[in-house]
Amino acid sequence: MKQPIHICVYERDGLPQIQSEYTVMLDIFVVRGPFDKAAGSPLRPSTSALKTPLYIAKGAVQASLSRAAVQWMNLINLTQLITQFNSGQNSVDEMLMSTLQIAEHWKMPGGFTDRCIKHGFHYDGITRMVQWKNSSTECKANFLRHLVCVLGVEDLPSILKYRHILVNKMLPSFDYGAIACVSELLFNRTHFDNGNDTLDVRYYENLPIVRFNKATNQKNMQELCQNPYEYK
Repeated sequence: MKQPIHICVYERDGLPQIQSEYTVMLDIFVVRGPFDKAAGSPLRPSTSALKTPLYIAKGAVQASLSRAAVQWMNLINLTQLITQFNSGQNSVDEMLMSTLQIAEHWKMPGGFTDRCIKHGFHYDGITRMVQWKNSSTECKANFLRHLVCVLGVEDLPSILKYRHILVNKMLPSFDYGAIACVSELLFNRTHFDNGNDTLDVRYYENLPIVRFNKATNQKNMQELCQNPYEYK
């Protein structure tokens, strides 16, 4: 299943958490300016929400965020939380966006919930497509860089079918032809309607995070966490 933000359990420690006492000490909700009410809920969560442990999830650095979410992040104080994730002590920078995303009690605009990950669900992100491999022979273009397949013209048939926003990675020095072809593909899809490249909005409408934000009744989390619109 795909999400705008990659969310999975941090495998080294299961599902770790920052205890409520330390959550308050992070001083995240120090108001630094007026909060745009159109961006979401009041900036500072309730006292009970601040006492709720913060569960840590691991995802990716890249994320697709709404303008309201970015405004929210600019107004809160993430300094100490980022410092902790960057310390390298059982933490990595890929934890930030996914952790904020599932901190339901913090009410990040467009956010998600930690209840799905507690039920064993995890989600690949739709922002970036990446192929992690151990050997270059596992890559169609036969080129591996930092354990990531570098894409070439051999990957174009697959790239045509991806529903991600970005693909990672390509190198002009390795195969500029692949970059040129993808650029032409994007141009044609933008300016010419041939009837074959219609965006299937249903796929994105049925992402768990989209349904979560639209749901009026979120009691059946088992159903909500699943993706009813799977592609074969």
